[in-house]
Amino acid sequence: MKKLLLSLFLALLTTLQVIASNDLLITGQITSISNGVSTAVDGQIVNFTYTGTSGTETWSATTGINGFYEISLVGMSVTGPNRLVIVSTPGCNGALLMDTVSNNQGTVDQAVVNFVSCETVSNNCEAFFSYSIAATNDQIVVFENESYGAALSSVWSINGVNFSEDESPEYLFAPGTYEVCLHVVSGTMDPIGCEDTYCTAIVIEGEPAGCEASFNANVSQANPLRMLYFNTSSTSASGTTTYTWDLGDGSTANTNNVEHTYSEAGYYSVCLIMQNDLCSDTICQEVLVPGQTTEGFLVAGSIIINGMAADDAKVKLYSVDATSGATELYAQTEVDSLGRYAFLNVPAGAYYIKANLTEFSSYFSQFAPTYFGNVLYWENATLVEVVSNQDNYNIAMLAAENNGGPGTVDGNIDEGPGRLMNPELFSSATGPAANVHVLVTNLAGAAQRWTNSDANGNFSINNLDYGDYLLFADVAGIVSIPLAFTISPETPNATVMFVLGDLITSVSSSASENLAIFPNPASNLIQINVKNSDAQKLSLISATGSLVLQQNVVGTQNQLDLSSVAAGSYFLVVENAQGVRTSAKLLNVIK
Repeated sequence: MKKLLLSLFLALLTTLQVIASNDLLITGQITSISNGVSTAVDGQIVNFTYTGTSGTETWSATTGINGFYEISLVGMSVTGPNRLVIVSTPGCNGALLMDTVSNNQGTVDQAVVNFVSCETVSNNCEAFFSYSIAATNDQIVVFENESYGAALSSVWSINGVNFSEDESPEYLFAPGTYEVCLHVVSGTMDPIGCEDTYCTAIVIEGEPAGCEASFNANVSQANPLRMLYFNTSSTSASGTTTYTWDLGDGSTANTNNVEHTYSEAGYYSVCLIMQNDLCSDTICQEVLVPGQTTEGFLVAGSIIINGMAADDAKVKLYSVDATSGATELYAQTEVDSLGRYAFLNVPAGAYYIKANLTEFSSYFSQFAPTYFGNVLYWENATLVEVVSNQDNYNIAMLAAENNGGPGTVDGNIDEGPGRLMNPELFSSATGPAANVHVLVTNLAGAAQRWTNSDANGNFSINNLDYGDYLLFADVAGIVSIPLAFTISPETPNATVMFVLGDLITSVSSSASENLAIFPNPASNLIQINVKNSDAQKLSLISATGSLVLQQNVVGTQNQLDLSSVAAGSYFLVVENAQGVRTSAKLLNVIK
């Protein structure tokens, strides 16, 4: 019986040994590494997965003290087909760490799987600095680098601009507020590597240093191709200021003042750059080099519209006789792409300058022809006395103020005194006046519309709003008596005839309706019916514009004695208290 029990015990022990050898034992450790230092991770779950013909089996284990885990997978080391177990555990930032264990067809029953769950590198350096104001200058800042780390290199910046790589630099500031930054980077001696930045605001008291570049340009009297540039720049900054000239023809200079000879006449863009440690400034000017002249002077300037250079304009220069005051067109030119014009070799004397935009200008209908002095009419213009070279005769074109409407004023301009009144007596008259500037203003003298007479002396101005207006024919040197007319729904059109003489006189068809003369022609006494309520004076003007008779208006019925007036054609003109012609009519005197 004892032998039987012993045999049964040995058989059971053998069976248990076979069962134990069929298990797969997996052990390992989970750690994390920070800056090269390894630390055990306790309490982390490790998962095990096996997928076979009968399905998927899963197990799990948890790390204990020092990050170790151990698990025995029953039956996973049995002899037979190869079995592969997937081992996994969470890593950093949601990552899944994985490895595999094979039983190698039952020949392997133990395996070790270790994981490093996280490996990080953190800075082991820190940027920092302090600063102080130098005893010798309250605008010099002394920086003290107080950063720590292994073999650090430094880069300093002010408002984002690098200024030094020294460890502890100095810097001369202008008064103001600045952001100063120190950026440090560890060198090759640091096995881990790091970098850091520290910034702080620095306030420097005092008035900010300023630079203002400026210069004057003068033409050499000895050679009009030689320009003399005088530096008139100023700065409140201490220290050395440098000056750099760009002379516009490819030449440069670095002196305070410059004398330069150009190869040819023309406009040049000349720039002066000034710079020191605390400020800088640049100024550029369009400079006219007049070139060689045998006699006379330079008359030049700019034509300006709304503060900008005129895009396309003509400029006329009218000479004025010093004795008689007679005015005639001396020369005309066009502006360049910068709105500049120039007349060369102009004799000494008195002149008027007039500018008008051409039909090619984008602003042709918006700005009226304008004289130097920025006025519409030559009598109000600034007379230019030419005695030296000048390039500052600038004209700011005057803008129109009319909103537009259905009104029209048209007519004719004639050069010959009396030709319109008695053409048979003036057959030698020169005929129609072409290219005469005709201007409509409001009663305050602001430009409304304008045009030029054509080859036959005809003109037409339309798109006038309802209102009261004055009409001028502008010929430099000849006074034009303004003619008043009204545009209304009842009288949307007006017709005017101008005659050039000592004065520019005119007759309006609409204005004549307010004035009646009987008899006409007349030899001695005429009866005059004046319908204008604001009429103040009656004037008899000759065909050449001379005043012959004048008397005050008394009521609507007036008389005028012609006994002393020679035979001929005259204008009878009614003027109001402001001297504006409100009515006119042609009168023929016979003897």
